Amino acid sequence: MIFSKSISGVCICSVIISVFLGFTVTSCALKGKSLSQEDILRQRICAFWDLVLEGRYDQAYEYEYPLLRKDIDVHIYRANWSNPLAQYRGAQVKSIEFKEDDVASVKMVFDIALKPPGVKGSSCFRIERPEKWVESDGQWYHVPSAKGIQKP
Repeated sequence: MIFSKSISGVCICSVIISVFLGFTVTSCALKGKSLSQEDILRQRICAFWDLVLEGRYDQAYEYEYPLLRKDIDVHIYRANWSNPLAQYRGAQVKSIEFKEDDVASVKMVFDIALKPPGVKGSSCFRIERPEKWVESDGQWYHVPSAKGIQKP
């Protein structure tokens, strides 16, 4: 009986040590792994569109290209997104193509709900549209189309 207790004590210790070593090796491997440029950009795009879909336009504004932010006030930016007739319901990255090291063309798929005036309910549809993203000072920024943001 004493023999079996000491063996199970040894087994438990071995299991604990094995698990600890497994976690140590795994965490070291994850720390050494760096994300690709595409992974970094994809995360940035998803973060931007999550903010837009949640209606957090003030925060989404920070993802816009700095030259645009210099020219367009955050209040104008928010007003451009706040369209009661058309609302983005979903967004996903279809593909990313790097044109240069600091310029990417991104194919996006959007789910949009349209609610024309005087009509009950809304119509939902899916569109595919390209977007441009530019890297500046180590950060990727969304570049809206020329007709995307309008000054009053």
